[in-house]
Amino acid sequence: MLDSIHKRAWLAAGICLALLAAVCGWLMMDQEYKRLPSPDGRYTAIVSSPRYATALPALPGGGGDKAGHIRIIDAAGESYGELPLFMLSQANDLVWTRGGARIKGVGEWDFASKTYQSWEE
Repeated sequence: MLDSIHKRAWLAAGICLALLAAVCGWLMMDQEYKRLPSPDGRYTAIVSSPRYATALPALPGGGGDKAGHIRIIDAAGESYGELPLFMLSQANDLVWTRGGARIKGVGEWDFASKTYQSWEE
């Protein structure tokens, strides 16, 4: 009888741990904030942040104040690199150039060489 109770307790503990791990994993996944297509439609900048960041309190209209990252992909889905953003609203400063893109104070992408560079110190 006692052995049966221990087995059920261990089973319940295992299920709780598995659920906790699943929830933590889900919270760490990225949630898309916005997409910014290039003028020619060949590239798209995807701005994201971890899901847990949406649970953190923010003032009304302050959704763009949370940290995240921006990555650029082409029409085939190939990534050209990802850069961190201190605030998601920095993505509004994205400028598409002839051969890439840049965000003042964040970094730049060169599509021809498929490279990117962060300007963070």
